[in-house]
Amino acid sequence: MSIDAILGQAEKAAETKTNKVTSDKEMFLKLLIAQLTYQDPLNPQEDKEFIAQLAQFTQVEELQNINSGVKDILANNEKDQLISAVNLIGARVAAKGDTIVKYQVEQQSKDADGQPIKDGNGDPVMETVSATLPFLYYSPYDVVSCTLSIRDATTNSVVYTEELGNKQAGVQYNYTWNGKNSSGAEAGNGAYIISFSAKDAGGNSQLVSSEIFGDVYSVEVLDGEHILHLKDSRSVKYTDVTVVGVPASASSAS
Repeated sequence: MSIDAILGQAEKAAETKTNKVTSDKEMFLKLLIAQLTYQDPLNPQEDKEFIAQLAQFTQVEELQNINSGVKDILANNEKDQLISAVNLIGARVAAKGDTIVKYQVEQQSKDADGQPIKDGNGDPVMETVSATLPFLYYSPYDVVSCTLSIRDATTNSVVYTEELGNKQAGVQYNYTWNGKNSSGAEAGNGAYIISFSAKDAGGNSQLVSSEIFGDVYSVEVLDGEHILHLKDSRSVKYTDVTVVGVPASASSAS
């Protein structure tokens, strides 16, 4: 269970306890004052009973202090999380998911040797191209075959498949789709769903998980959740982010 879930449960418990503790404290004080006011001076209450009542009063005070402390922790945690989320603006992050987006970007044109092209005035020549961001995939078990399928999110039709070969357990593999369908033609811009079919040496199907990269451009607090809005029009929860930047340890798809 995440720390946010634990703190959320603590907050609910603290709110429930607050009303009861406050009510008990007020009732206890009223009873104690009444008892001290009307007790028989010739037959005062025994010390041990009075001490027990004072101990109960101390427990009530401690519960209120704990409740106040929990609220302070929750408030500080929310502020820290917001600051951390805002610091991700402009960063590339990855979160668990299965949706990638092919979109258009403007970049400087390059010649056959990969050198930037400039016009007669020395200004860069720009061109609009389609691009997709990379994603990570991994399996908790060794697999001898792993097939990637990419489906159009609107029509649910498969546009591209590729056999990725055998993969080691727990290793994160980095893959970037070139944006073309199985026939080599350019696929349209938009959202696509990725899925995997993998089998181990015994022929058993094994799960393959994926984490999709995206570039953060804004942060929003919605219903108590910190939401990261990505440049490719997707949104992910801050708590679902698993990677910031492309990890150097991630293997290539090949």
